[in-house]
Parts: sequence; C-alpha cells; structure tokens
Amino acid sequence: RPPSCLMDEALEVTAVGAGPEWCFACLGSSSVVSWRPLKDEADLAVPERPRWLGGARILEIACGRDVVLARTSHYEVFEWQDDIAHATLVESLVGCPVNRVAAGDDHRAACTTTGVVFAWGKNHDGRCGSRKSATLAAPEPVTRRPLHPKERYVDVFCARSGTALVTNRRRLFAARPYPPRLVANFVGKNAVTAVDDVLFVRRIDGSNSFTIIDPWGSDDDDDDKDDAREKP
Repeated sequence: RPPSCLMDEALEVTAVGAGPEWCFACLGSSSVVSWRPLKDEADLAVPERPRWLGGARILEIACGRDVVLARTSHYEVFEWQDDIAHATLVESLVGCPVNRVAAGDDHRAACTTTGVVFAWGKNHDGRCGSRKSATLAAPEPVTRRPLHPKERYVDVFCARSGTALVTNRRRLFAARPYPPRLVANFVGKNAVTAVDDVLFVRRIDGSNSFTIIDPWGSDDDDDDKDDAREKP
C-alpha cells in the first residue's frame, strides 16, 4: 500500500518509480516521497525536496536493484543508491538531451531525443551493448546498427540480462549480443514494461491484449521478424 501522505486527493503525483528495494513518488515540482515497501515503512515516509534538485523538477524516476536514476527538467541525470540526499550528477550526460532513463539489476541506460542510447554499469555478457570491459564506469554509447532512413531509437529498457531499444518505427531491438538485433515489430501503440528478464508489451487500444517477449532468449538475427503475437 502507498504511504498515507499520498492519500491526499489534492496532491499531484507527476512521476513514480518502483524497484526491488525502493519506491518513489514525485509530487508536483517540489518534493519526493520515498519508502521501502518490503520493510513496512510506508507510513513513515514524508515528502522532501532534495537539495541537488535546485530549481529543476523530476520528470522520471527509474529504479533498479541497487541504483535509482532521476531525469530532471534541466536535462540532467542523477543517480543514487541508499539515500536520495546523496545523489550524484552523471556528469558525462550533462548537455545531452536525455528524455528516457532505465535501470536494471547492475546496469542503467539513457536515451536522448536525437536517438543516441548510453549505457553503463556491469557489462557482463555485453548487457550494456558494448564490447568493452566488464564494468563501464561512465555512460558509453550503445553499439549501433544500420537503421532505416529517418529511423532512430526513442525508448530504452533495462532488464536483468540486457538492454532493449525501441525505435520510432515501433521496432524492438535487443542490445545483447551486439550490435543490437531485431526482436519484434510492434503493431499500433504499446506500453512496455521490463520485469526480471522479459518485456511485457501491452496494446494501448482498449483491447487489453499483451505480449511477453524474451529479447535475449535467442541469438537469431533476422530483420524480417513477424509481428509480436498478442495474448488476451
């Protein structure tokens, strides 16, 4: 259940994030509520405004297993582990027009409005889409593959074993193994959620149909994948 401080109908919740250890809710442009649902601490949660936020507001929060990311209205990305007050700025992304962030078990990612995807953290088995060392201390561009003219990455998701990318042509790519390989073609508008090692894809058309995709379960590289099968 949510903290009692969020039950006020006058509050405007603008963003939420949930992970294995922490949950966060952003209230308007001024404060953040955090709590640990598994430790029955929800009623102890109170709104607070992190000092590092300055005059910006949080637009998105992504919770991984050991790290949390926040994207602000000043195109800045912050990350922290146990204490939101001790968040640090991801300096190598300063100046990049980041519009999506994602966090997995041991790695995280960010996508920009220009279609560039960055990933960093533990790169075991190439889960960050890079051929470099096992750990990427700073964001590195995900290895790209040729896309169609005017096609670009617009969204990114982090699961336990890899990173998934979605383009403006509604094509889903898996960033492991590299370079990214085509996994599925979406039909219509979809909402994607990464859970454990799979992606839940739900149609946003009133049909409530969904698809479960394991982007890292096959090594086939086929650009002629059939449309993802729908399930009621």
